[in-house]
Amino acid sequence: MKIYESWIQEWLKTFGVKGKVTDTLEFLNKDEEIDGERQIRVILGVETEQEVVVFKLVHESMFNRELIESQITFSQKLRESGIATTYQYRTQEGYTQEVVLEGIRLCLSCEAFMGSEPEALTEELAYEIGKMMGNMHRISEEQKLEIGFSRVYHEVMNKSSYKKIWNNQYPNWIDKNWIDKITEKHDSLMEEIQSKWTELPKAAVQGDIFGVNNVYVTEEGIGVYDYNLASDEVLVGDFLMYWYRTVADPSMHTFLLQSNVDHMWKAYTTGYLESRSLSELERKIGNPLSAVLGVLHLSKLAIELKEEGRKEEAIQCLAAAERSIDKPRWIE
Repeated sequence: MKIYESWIQEWLKTFGVKGKVTDTLEFLNKDEEIDGERQIRVILGVETEQEVVVFKLVHESMFNRELIESQITFSQKLRESGIATTYQYRTQEGYTQEVVLEGIRLCLSCEAFMGSEPEALTEELAYEIGKMMGNMHRISEEQKLEIGFSRVYHEVMNKSSYKKIWNNQYPNWIDKNWIDKITEKHDSLMEEIQSKWTELPKAAVQGDIFGVNNVYVTEEGIGVYDYNLASDEVLVGDFLMYWYRTVADPSMHTFLLQSNVDHMWKAYTTGYLESRSLSELERKIGNPLSAVLGVLHLSKLAIELKEEGRKEEAIQCLAAAERSIDKPRWIE
């Protein structure tokens, strides 16, 4: 979608941002048709004489205005409690404003530009991210913060079988018996996890931090932005999701070498546990949950590598997935 300067100037007035536009930068401009419906998401940086703000325009079937308002409200409650997170501008109606562009209704929000993502994941940064996430979880749990929407929680409650990631088919490049063996282990662990899932501490989480994604660095330390995937989740699950999404992200592999991966894990968990203590049940369920998340994320990465023609690396990744389910990484 083409964005005109006259629109931007009007949006600045709507959110009470002073000054005229001096520069703009498109971070994202996604406009596509999915299942017969137009889906639009635009993220636009705008510089004025006084400040730099980021506008977000959303027209997507999954994200109505009520949900976006709830996600932003959650981020601001964290901010009020001391978490370094994005400052959101308001109108009299709330954090979001409905606008009609080219005959399409979109949800518009405006936030301050807080900083850029760090260039590399280091042990020190992993520790700080763990500490920040622990604080976010603790605050959310203590204040009983909710979004009113869940993603991972419902996926676990549906108890998906491991074979689902293979589309319930046997690919010709993997031994059928291997998949059957992993499926039996995975599905058995899922039953154990599901039996306790509703008893685990659950609250609103940011939901999209992994590696250095959505983390920014300032002179005062680190912060987090972008709450568009914020949802109500089991906290120990979100804690582990950070690690396994990081491990399975190819962009992180430069920093997650075999020689330092253990140190990264220890730094991350140390930071988290300094901010929030795990309950007895969380510690107990962490081992099977780590096994399940590890095998799922590493198997998905293996599939991606195979599709890129990197079969040897894909096979190595599946070996790591098997190690993960047999001997999961968890807190000592």
